[in-house]
Amino acid sequence: MNELLKLYLKSEIEILYRRLEIEKKREGSGYFLEGYKKGQIEEINRQICNLQFILKTDWNILTTQKSS
Repeated sequence: MNELLKLYLKSEIEILYRRLEIEKKREGSGYFLEGYKKGQIEEINRQICNLQFILKTDWNILTTQKSS
């Protein structure tokens, strides 16, 4: 995997971790806001997992395979 791509993915993961901390600190009241906050946190966690998977996997292999 390209070193520049690895650096980009790592920086995106850092940004998402910061967003995750901010979302966890936000104060909300009421059922809707709590549900929204939980959804935001789950979405950020999903994005982090996806980027970490790409970073840990040899993405070049995944993108260069030809479909038969």
